[in-house]
Amino acid sequence: MKRGHLIAGIACLAVLVLTAQGAEAVSVERSVFHAGNSTYRVVLSISGETVSGITESLTPDMTVGDVSLPPEQFQVNGQALSLALISEREVTYMVKASRYPAGNISGTWVDLLSGEQGIVSEGDDGVPGRVDPPTTPAATGTPRAGLSFFSLMAALSLATVISTAFRPAGGDNP
Repeated sequence: MKRGHLIAGIACLAVLVLTAQGAEAVSVERSVFHAGNSTYRVVLSISGETVSGITESLTPDMTVGDVSLPPEQFQVNGQALSLALISEREVTYMVKASRYPAGNISGTWVDLLSGEQGIVSEGDDGVPGRVDPPTTPAATGTPRAGLSFFSLMAALSLATVISTAFRPAGGDNP
């Protein structure tokens, strides 16, 4: 095998490994915990490394405060809380509400790296003995038709490595 083919094969394997690592599925789960005096702590847990955006829709009687992100990474606009995440695994914010907010907050997320999007699922609500069905279905993402960029790159890399490995030795092919 020629030296150039060996380098190309190693480079293709490196691309294959890197793209397989980036293909991790993302999901976002919300948990609500009572913090006292009509105040609740909302915890958003994000699986996987991602650059994403989350929008939480609140009811008119809710007020947002103490977001765990820097001010340039969130915005409150009326009843919508928009969050910009870069590799965060957890985000918290406080809600002041006249009633228990679990089930009254809805949210969506989008992974800006993969284009995947979904609904923020309901997690543990922190109240012992309370069992409320989630108001939104738990979703880890929106199914997409066709091959993803990562699977296409992996297949192309594998095909290059195989064709390089089985090329006859001793010179150019006609």
